[in-house]
Amino acid sequence: MHISYAKVTLRMPYVHSLKQKRQIIQSIKGKLRHRFAQLMVAEVEHHDQWQLTTLAIAAINYQRRPLESFIGQVINYWQHELFMDAEIIDIQQQTITTD
Repeated sequence: MHISYAKVTLRMPYVHSLKQKRQIIQSIKGKLRHRFAQLMVAEVEHHDQWQLTTLAIAAINYQRRPLESFIGQVINYWQHELFMDAEIIDIQQQTITTD
């Protein structure tokens, strides 16, 4: 089994409160889950910082190549079609193989 995930760090320069930040994060998560039903999405870092967050996306499959392609499609969609008040400043992607 293979697990592929990416950590995406976002900067939100126009956010002025944690409430506003959480609204943007919920919108991003909802749009990603709607478009990619089998995707898991969670906020994993920078919980108490207004203008910075890191979201993790993950998926599991028995075949490595389709899984890596899927995560690549998610990141491509996020970068080119998901226009939000958040700028991607870093992406770290990895695939892990388990027995």
